[in-house]
Amino acid sequence: MCHNMHRERSCMSAFRLLARMSRPLALVFVFCCLAGKAPVGQASELSSNQFVLVERLGIHHPDQIVDLERSSEAGAFHVTANDSAVVHHQRLSDGRLAVRVQGGLQANETRRFHIVPGAPASLPADDADSVRVIEAAEHYEIANALVAVRVPRAILPAHPLAPIQAVQLRNKTWAGAETGGSAITDLAGKPLRVEEMHVAFLERGPLVVIVEVAYHAPRPALVYGTSALVSAGAGFYRATITLQAGQPSILIEEDTDMDVRWALDAGAALRPDQARYQGHHATSVENGFESDGRQYRAGHERPNMDAFVNLPFKGSSPYGRFLTRWDPWSFDTGWYWQFYNKDAPASANLLAIFQGPASRILGAHFSGGDRRIKTAK
Repeated sequence: MCHNMHRERSCMSAFRLLARMSRPLALVFVFCCLAGKAPVGQASELSSNQFVLVERLGIHHPDQIVDLERSSEAGAFHVTANDSAVVHHQRLSDGRLAVRVQGGLQANETRRFHIVPGAPASLPADDADSVRVIEAAEHYEIANALVAVRVPRAILPAHPLAPIQAVQLRNKTWAGAETGGSAITDLAGKPLRVEEMHVAFLERGPLVVIVEVAYHAPRPALVYGTSALVSAGAGFYRATITLQAGQPSILIEEDTDMDVRWALDAGAALRPDQARYQGHHATSVENGFESDGRQYRAGHERPNMDAFVNLPFKGSSPYGRFLTRWDPWSFDTGWYWQFYNKDAPASANLLAIFQGPASRILGAHFSGGDRRIKTAK
């Protein structure tokens, strides 16, 4: 990621992984933002031996993890669904209890979960969808049934690795693994002078895994003209990475007071030749066109739709193509980007990046994910 100009806490971004194949193009995500830590979800009221989710808005809620207050148990217990099937639960670090609303909550549906004393007689029915952590010599692999991510183990300051080294797409290929050892750098591309780095698991499954990758490094002064906007001193960067059971997205939240950058090269695995975004308008056909080929019009002149962009990028744009921070007037970019091969079947891979909750974007300014396409050699 890359963080520039405004050194405060800021931004959250997230990947949705699916993917595709075709021409020899290299897709590189360069990330620029700042951030904090995201909640897992919110839930319902709880009695002594069950809790109940009631849908009162008349709408469908997707498959998700919910958490709720639960007093400490004196002994072992397990959780069952309405049909008495054992389901995964997780005691979170703050003492709350997490369960998965598998299949989502339908309009006007009532879903009950039961707290049963003692150990279960069988594995949970949703065991195959749980989140697992695999420890390798150089990285941790965090995976559910849909997607996986590799984060580095604690490394020597002389070789500071980026917080994400690779992601696994739907067809089980790894994006980023081909380049190996992606580094975290300053904005000039020089390796960050890391003095200390640590990796800590804040939650470790089976429903939610949250890992924090943190760096401490000297921070140079930020100077604008003759004014020192931020003085030199001890700087930090933290990436908090979340993966949940049943979800195809890897959530990334960053927090820093430095200008840093790191990249994920997904081109070899994905081989995209087209992308989409949704924003306000495009400044040229090369920077965004509608399905009939015309230039992507302003939001008030067209129905709600995506802009298409052929790859590699050919149009120039004054502010580049950073992922926006929920800017309703963004042009040549948008609130999400999707990359794919346009001639691939519907079952092929797709890789996307989208913003997280606006409430978590603090002082982000031009921070955010950038996308760079180059022709592969």
